[in-house]
Amino acid sequence: MDERRPATTHTHSCPVLLLLVLALVSIGCMPRPPEPTLIGDPLPGSIHLTSIPPRAPRPLSIRIDRMGGPGISAEIEEGDEVVSDWSDLPLPEVKWIEVNGQDCEGTFGVRARFETDLLLILTNDACHIQVLGSHPEGGSHFGPGAS
Repeated sequence: MDERRPATTHTHSCPVLLLLVLALVSIGCMPRPPEPTLIGDPLPGSIHLTSIPPRAPRPLSIRIDRMGGPGISAEIEEGDEVVSDWSDLPLPEVKWIEVNGQDCEGTFGVRARFETDLLLILTNDACHIQVLGSHPEGGSHFGPGAS
């Protein structure tokens, strides 16, 4: 006895599958909404500076320079802990640090409403800046003396 069942066709599922794939591809290719336009000056950023060694080996005049404008500075006495917080740093210029009139190796930037944690590495004849990380202002710091 040769009973044959009619062959099943899946012709209805192929167009549905094709439409589903096309829909997913078109969603991924849709243009993204534009970034909102900033009106006026962008919000400032800030930095938190610590050092190695943690105490000033000599009197230090630390200055943050930035392209196109004056810098800000701090005076630290020999033996004092080197910890400084600066806010209201303009964006987005590249910044660098100068210690006792000498440019330190390394640059950094700041982001609006974020604090950048920096480590100032002092040697006998040079200084270096290392960016430890950034976090929303008021958050926990990275590096030595982190809270």
